[in-house]
Amino acid sequence: MTKPHIYWIHGYGTSSAVWQEMIPDLPEFTHSFVSYQSCHTVEDFRNTVRKDIQNLLESATPADLHIIGWSMGGMLGIEALAHDDLNCSIRRLGSLTLIASSLQFVTTNRDQGWPRRIVERMRKKMIEEPEATVSAFQASLHTDEERAQLRDEYVISHDFNEAGLVAGLQYLLDTNLHEAWMKLIQQQMNIYWIHGMLDEVCPVDAAPTHSLADRIAYIPDAGHMPFHHQRHLFLTILRRRLGYGTNVTSG
Repeated sequence: MTKPHIYWIHGYGTSSAVWQEMIPDLPEFTHSFVSYQSCHTVEDFRNTVRKDIQNLLESATPADLHIIGWSMGGMLGIEALAHDDLNCSIRRLGSLTLIASSLQFVTTNRDQGWPRRIVERMRKKMIEEPEATVSAFQASLHTDEERAQLRDEYVISHDFNEAGLVAGLQYLLDTNLHEAWMKLIQQQMNIYWIHGMLDEVCPVDAAPTHSLADRIAYIPDAGHMPFHHQRHLFLTILRRRLGYGTNVTSG
């Protein structure tokens, strides 16, 4: 029997390495990961994710395909699935799980996103000092308490080239997915949302709770990386949502 498949889409300024510690706890799935190494423009990001999903839908039973997108990766997943090339297949898709994501990263309401001026300033700094700016952004992925508990050797790698780091911020500045989101809702997709209650990158109010009802799970005391800092609880929620049990290794 063919295993169900998870396609993992990581967020801005990171790489697929963020998922690696969880993969051994999900042996009932096969796994594939996005790569942003060749993405230089906003359209490159969109096309990469859309083509990956299109290829997976052509090679696997749609009901066995589960897409998991974190932060900007979740936004790219929403946009890809709402695209006309894929929209006809999404009703049959296994599920879309969005982790600490957003429909519009830049907003005037700080409870729902970031002010435009801050992201524009970050974009300027990314052109001038890319690695230092990435490091500063990565620090915001954790709460103060989470940072204090990190092992000294813990480092977040990223797979963005310099042009891609700038283009990724442009994507976050410009993208509004409210229309795309409604297309997915109208198609009655299996959508789940997992969000850390203390997330300062994508605040908890970024989730469109009016559309999700009982399809959203909140992780207390977690920042933007609930899958790392509260891995056991995250995996329990994830496997229950995907319908594959709750027997996970303690985190």
